[in-house]
Amino acid sequence: MHALRLIAITVLFCTAALLPRASDATVVEFKTVLGDFEVNLYNNPTPQTVSNFLNYVQNGNYTDSIFHRSVPGFIVQGGGFVTDINSQISPIAANPPVNNEPT
Repeated sequence: MHALRLIAITVLFCTAALLPRASDATVVEFKTVLGDFEVNLYNNPTPQTVSNFLNYVQNGNYTDSIFHRSVPGFIVQGGGFVTDINSQISPIAANPPVNNEPT
């Protein structure tokens, strides 16, 4: 059953869009075939990480990306891969690594 759940998660497509919000966090909305969710990006303690993530969003790198890893009760990971109309999976070109923040 776990394998079926993982397969179901890997076929989810998602897009990310910036939402205006008056706070110390930038809010990004992910739209998936199983529902939408928001993620808060904390600008002050992790400015390089937020900038790097927003660069991916603004370049459209999350459009048609998939969730490729799921560990129940721990993590759902996505954004590293996209799929095309023929369900072919290919990696998203990675930006240079960001220093670990906050220091």
